[in-house]
Amino acid sequence: GARFTSCSGSIKRIVRFKEDGTYTFRLDTELTNGHVSVELLDARKHPLMQLDPAHPRGSVSAERGKKYFLITRFRSATGRYSLIRE
Repeated sequence: GARFTSCSGSIKRIVRFKEDGTYTFRLDTELTNGHVSVELLDARKHPLMQLDPAHPRGSVSAERGKKYFLITRFRSATGRYSLIRE
């Protein structure tokens, strides 16, 4: 999560899960302007899950040790966000 003022761009991270299974995430946002979205891609960069304020919850089946990409995108956004694993 983070707090930000007038942010545009993206943050990309590589994620590896410790166990096989289904993981559920919730995007918690408080925005005064703009848009924030979070996307999880597989190793071939195919989308597995996309979250935004209109669709804040999602689940994904993940395999232990495989590489995934987590991308958080900001478009003229001001406020805060948290990505919570449920």
